[in-house]
Amino acid sequence: MPVTVYRSSDANAPPLMGAAGSFLSVLEACLVDGYGSTFAQGKITSDTVNVTDGDTVTIGSITYTFRSGVLTGQPAYAVTIGGSAAGSLIFLELAVNGAAPSGAVSPGTNAHPDVIALTPTATVLTLQARKGGSAGNAITMSEASSHLVVGGANLAGGGGSNTKAGAGWTKPYATLNSRAGFRQGAGNQFYLFVDDNSPNATAQCKEAQCRGYETLADNTPSGTGPFPTVAQISSGAVVRKSASNDSVTRQWIVVADNRTVYTFIDTGDGGHTWYTFTFGDIYSTMGPTDGFRTFICGRYNPNDATTCVETAFGVAGILGVLQSNHYMARAWTGSGGSVQVGKHTDWAKSVNQSPGGSTYPVGYGPQATYPNPEDGGLYLAPIWIHDYNGSVYSYRGRMRGVWAPCHPASFFADLDTFSGTAGTEFAGKTFMVLKPVYVLGFGGYVVVETSDTWEIN
Repeated sequence: MPVTVYRSSDANAPPLMGAAGSFLSVLEACLVDGYGSTFAQGKITSDTVNVTDGDTVTIGSITYTFRSGVLTGQPAYAVTIGGSAAGSLIFLELAVNGAAPSGAVSPGTNAHPDVIALTPTATVLTLQARKGGSAGNAITMSEASSHLVVGGANLAGGGGSNTKAGAGWTKPYATLNSRAGFRQGAGNQFYLFVDDNSPNATAQCKEAQCRGYETLADNTPSGTGPFPTVAQISSGAVVRKSASNDSVTRQWIVVADNRTVYTFIDTGDGGHTWYTFTFGDIYSTMGPTDGFRTFICGRYNPNDATTCVETAFGVAGILGVLQSNHYMARAWTGSGGSVQVGKHTDWAKSVNQSPGGSTYPVGYGPQATYPNPEDGGLYLAPIWIHDYNGSVYSYRGRMRGVWAPCHPASFFADLDTFSGTAGTEFAGKTFMVLKPVYVLGFGGYVVVETSDTWEIN
């Protein structure tokens, strides 16, 4: 499958928000299903008078029951009555999205598997099918309330066909409570497991947690060869998706082929900044005989918007350092299990080091000016993965399709594009700048190869 750039600004792209399952929906659309068909929608309208105890709203197979008082002894999908009619709509929105705070819904209430709730007005809550197309028109709605009215017996308006194809991955098992695994379509064909069901009690739906598996038997998850292991990183690789638990949509970009996926999310955590996550095969120095060349990297502190290093691209690193939450399935020998690795670039060109020894992000500091005066060139450096066997470091391979720029960030704007020059190693390649990439408050940046020219083992 070709390299594809997926964007939240594309027509009928799935929305990403601080809601359970929304990151999962984005990955499923980009990696597996594709998107572009129209989403079915339905509306629930309030007459501005608050609901009463026992009023219900049924969406598909799930019935939400409004209750007053403590909900701990209530069956799943009980929703607290707000202080006003508008407040009750907000609690229903949060219940549908799996983002309700503790005590606002009864235990066992999960995000709705088929719909998301968009930000309500004072009187209208809009429901939208998680997947585009006519299948969403079959999702039913009803209510038993004197003050709420559904806009029809079913969601409506879904149709058309996808305009963007998936990247060639598969999802072997049905989503279970906003948890699912995705299998690479080529290369090692390992699994990315995503827990997008409020895995951290404090962060709730602001984050998802991911882990690689060599094999995956179901979505509980049960599998073999986890990387990182729970002992190495209990939370796995954290994906920061939103600054808040609500239906505020966040800008995202996913770049993927059937072996590797990179995600960039503007979470709203202060200013415009891309928070990143990566999973997939690297270009191994061993070639295809490296049967464990799959890499995962995300954030390592749950519920951390500011101090957790965004290490997938933001810090160049140096040979001799194994970096936080950089893991591969196994060492190059194939023995043992999950191993921590590090990465580095052409250090002197792509990153500056202060006299005190502090590491700065890629693209930060006094690199050579752009364009290079001698030849008018723009220079990029590969991002290398290095391994450690207990006594020596070695070059495991390169990250596929991402590059460290060798000029200061000030010369470029976010989403700038450029092409390689004929007669150079970059001929026939196209590129996109993503800036800034989060790391400890610094504004680094990364260049992504957007042409179907990624290296393949």
